[in-house]
Amino acid sequence: MVKQDLPKLKTSPSEIALGSLRLLHLDAVHDHPSVLNDLRNFAPLMAPHGVLVLDDYFDPNWPGVSTAMTEFCLSDQGRNFRPFASSKSKMYLCRREWVDIYQKSIIESEVIAHLALELVLDGSVLRCYTNWPVSKEALLGHFDRQAGA
Repeated sequence: MVKQDLPKLKTSPSEIALGSLRLLHLDAVHDHPSVLNDLRNFAPLMAPHGVLVLDDYFDPNWPGVSTAMTEFCLSDQGRNFRPFASSKSKMYLCRREWVDIYQKSIIESEVIAHLALELVLDGSVLRCYTNWPVSKEALLGHFDRQAGA
């Protein structure tokens, strides 16, 4: 746990090695500038296969969480990160090359019921616990069609 005034942090915390974080759950100050600052400071610390979780992504009280993630993903520093799954209150990001791997793993595991895929930015996000689920076969067919394209 990093115990610092995160909005004032201008670089990655030195007590964490670059590329060492496998899971990072961001649940700090929820305004756009603070979330964007956190993403910029902590993204370099993520392991190649690491997962970054944004808390309160869909909470209408905190619109800065979603706008900061979008700005980050479209920036030079964040262009290699993409959301791969969403749940009722969280968005899950990873590096582009892991998106399909994580999505297929979730689908094939059948641990989470009620899944669907939605196009977001230049990829897709696996909606977990959706009210409009799609069959496992249809979801996996998405990856087959993608491979054939």
